[in-house]
Amino acid sequence: MVFPYKHPWKAVGLGVAIAFATIAVTQLLLDETALQMATRWTGRISAMLFIPVLLARPLVDLFGAKRFGSLLRQRAGFGLTLAGNHHVHMILLTVYLIGEGAAASDFYLNPGLYIYFVLVGMNVTSFPKLAKTLPRIFVKWLHIVGIYALAAAFFTTLILSQITGEETGTFRLAYAIIFALCFALRIAAWAKRLRAGAKA
Repeated sequence: MVFPYKHPWKAVGLGVAIAFATIAVTQLLLDETALQMATRWTGRISAMLFIPVLLARPLVDLFGAKRFGSLLRQRAGFGLTLAGNHHVHMILLTVYLIGEGAAASDFYLNPGLYIYFVLVGMNVTSFPKLAKTLPRIFVKWLHIVGIYALAAAFFTTLILSQITGEETGTFRLAYAIIFALCFALRIAAWAKRLRAGAKA
């Protein structure tokens, strides 16, 4: 699948469409738990869309652009599609928590809330014209910090806990294995760059 990274709004729209398709499916199949499951599955889909964002650069560093250059070029498309889906997830989660009687402190004391602000910032600065209006070093570090902030958010919500209900052991194990492999590859790529720098 070719993600429309050259047309950011199309990528965001694709993510929103995926989220609404998820909502439609859960509404058709479920009744009382439809909102809960739509919230859970939009979060899971975002986690899956995050994997190529996390892996694109280290795969190129480790195995070359000939094999994974296309994935790296599509990384922004995956990221924007993730953002579109995850913004809908945020709305669903907010509605779910309000329905469960969550207090205001449950929102502003939750670190996950601020991850959404980081995601919005990454989303906005993925639009070339908007990114050029900001200092380049700011945009660079926003995306570096954002990648690891998102990784931490997905790790804590999908593996350690789940706001909308406990994940099953199978899902938790699958996420743990996938994210462990992702970080192993990132560390291997980082070590390779260090060795290359030492030889230069």
